[in-house]
Amino acid sequence: ASSGGTTSNPMNAKKTSTTHVSREMTDLRRRAKERLHPNSGESNSPMGEDELRRLVQELEVHQIELEIQNEELRRIQDELEVSRNKYEDLYDFAPTGYFTLDAQGLIREVNLAGARLLATERKRLAGKPFADFIADDAGKTVFSRHRERVIQDQEMHRCDLCLTGSAGTVIHGQLQSVPAAGREGHDGCILTTIVDGTAVKQAEERIEQILWQQQAILDNSPNAAWLKDLDGRFLAANKAYCTRLGRSREELLGKTDLEIFPAGQAEKYQQEFQAVLETGASHKGEETLVDREGKIRHLEKRVRHRLHVNGLGGGPQFSLPGIRIVSVDEIIGNPHARQILGEKIMGPSVKAVLS
Repeated sequence: ASSGGTTSNPMNAKKTSTTHVSREMTDLRRRAKERLHPNSGESNSPMGEDELRRLVQELEVHQIELEIQNEELRRIQDELEVSRNKYEDLYDFAPTGYFTLDAQGLIREVNLAGARLLATERKRLAGKPFADFIADDAGKTVFSRHRERVIQDQEMHRCDLCLTGSAGTVIHGQLQSVPAAGREGHDGCILTTIVDGTAVKQAEERIEQILWQQQAILDNSPNAAWLKDLDGRFLAANKAYCTRLGRSREELLGKTDLEIFPAGQAEKYQQEFQAVLETGASHKGEETLVDREGKIRHLEKRVRHRLHVNGLGGGPQFSLPGIRIVSVDEIIGNPHARQILGEKIMGPSVKAVLS
């Protein structure tokens, strides 16, 4: 066949194609042998079919090995993704506020509890100074020093701050921070947890009010009185009792009878204490007390099992279980004077406390 004076020979085209493939195979053999034997100096010699077949088999085995490794890597990646999602859920739905703060004190990361604590949408907290949510200037100074200590010491530190919550409410936050060491892109950052300690703080303040009221009741009594816990340690003592004992309140608080009185006298007190503790019944008796100056006092003593404290401001009553109260009336002259004075010796204020 001819076209435009040019003759095309199919046999010649086939021969040209075979020659081209042969050249490519020869080139492939040369490149493969150079890779296998880079320093053998035999790269120009043709590669035999057996050697080429062995090379192909090795490549196939290597390919299978790579596929197996790839499958293993994918399995590990899937496990890591599941684990990451799990810890993201734990992070986000933890009841404690978690914060990542950078070297300037800006919020970089925060979980849902932290956002609720600051009454701000989480995405709006990113990049904001944490100090903006501290209620007072003194607290901002405390936080600045806290952050500096964590970075400088490279260890955990704690502090308490008042934070501003929703509608301007004040939250008593308990902070615990550690350096974000070893995390890429987190140089100078700290990881901080914040617990809302408002309820605990309010409870502490309430207890302080009750103890203050309790001490005021005791001090306003003309008769000696004290309070002990279940272990027999002094929790409170009024002025009258401290005066008659010749000791300060600080010398009594937290101590037992064995640490204050002579052995015989202390053992007697402990027996009375245990009797009231076991039976729940009041104990009334007389005793002789010798103070530090050696002065002898004849006393009438009444021990009760429990003290009830009225709530402040018309609030509910608070019962302090396990706390004992003792009232001590001094008997004028000698123990037999009680027979003459009778019940008049008990002051009305003590009766009100004991009732």
